[in-house]
Amino acid sequence: MIKKTKAWVTENGHYQDPVLALKEVASAASVDLTSDDLEEIASLMHENGTRWLKERLDDASSSHLKPADLQDDILMAKRRVRDELVKRRVPEDKASDMADMWCSRAPVELQGRMVGHWSISACPWLYDKQRDAIKEKGVVDFFNKSHSWVDKVITQEQGWSVLSKLRKRTWLHTGNTFIRPKTGADVTAGIGPGFRKPDAVLMDDTRPMESIEWTDIISALEIKYRNTKGLMDEATKYMSEIGRLVLTNQVNRRYFVGLLLLGADLYVCVYTRGGSSITTPIDIYRDSDDFLNCMSWFKHVDLEFLGYDKSITRDDHGFLTMSLRGEAESARGAMADIIS
Repeated sequence: MIKKTKAWVTENGHYQDPVLALKEVASAASVDLTSDDLEEIASLMHENGTRWLKERLDDASSSHLKPADLQDDILMAKRRVRDELVKRRVPEDKASDMADMWCSRAPVELQGRMVGHWSISACPWLYDKQRDAIKEKGVVDFFNKSHSWVDKVITQEQGWSVLSKLRKRTWLHTGNTFIRPKTGADVTAGIGPGFRKPDAVLMDDTRPMESIEWTDIISALEIKYRNTKGLMDEATKYMSEIGRLVLTNQVNRRYFVGLLLLGADLYVCVYTRGGSSITTPIDIYRDSDDFLNCMSWFKHVDLEFLGYDKSITRDDHGFLTMSLRGEAESARGAMADIIS
């Protein structure tokens, strides 16, 4: 389903896939390249392009080159592509033509670099020098769009009748909104529930922002404009606080799963009552399949896999109750379930 979604977003111009573009160029030139060749060349150029973008941010230079410098840089990129094609036994004249055709497809934002990326109409440009609250809202909207794209493909495959069965979870931008502790909680306690403003939260339903409590939060997203050690430390520390507040307020939560987005790098964080862990990043520009899979998982996975203890439920009066398993199960198994 994810591969079909990737194909759909590419066909509809939401995602610019350098591998597909190179394949089309090779086909037009009647050059036979293996899938591994296409992937290797596209991956190499993506890494070079993103490294260039990050370096220009690091040294505070303009990300937009002067026309003369840009022309020299594009020629250098084309030579690199040509050399990679020649290594794979493509005749030099055809390799030069293919490099010209492929690199000419790079949009203005990439300054001549062939980097996999989402269209600006779908997702804001993710390499920045400073925080941009408007772009943060655009990122949250992009996450919700990715949900809708997956749902669209599901309904195309299984029929529109399945739409009513799909979960309605939504990311809400909360960068300017304090999430409140559970009603009635002692906010003066030493490790009290506290108030925080995560950039976005995942909810099962929509409600007025001022009424959202930590008990309502399924997941949270923290956004930073770049991936640097300082911003990473800041983001992980803040998300740890979010995880603590969720676990403090949700007694039916065994663990909490959150997201960090630093530039184009997406991390999944897991917080338990005994520790935490964080994944290696997904480059959402290059690893679009992994990104769509991650977004689909957060929307559609059963709450148990997002850390909820489904044996604890809330009754019509708001009281929590615990349902042990059937009588056939041993007392030892029931106690293990309670304390896990």
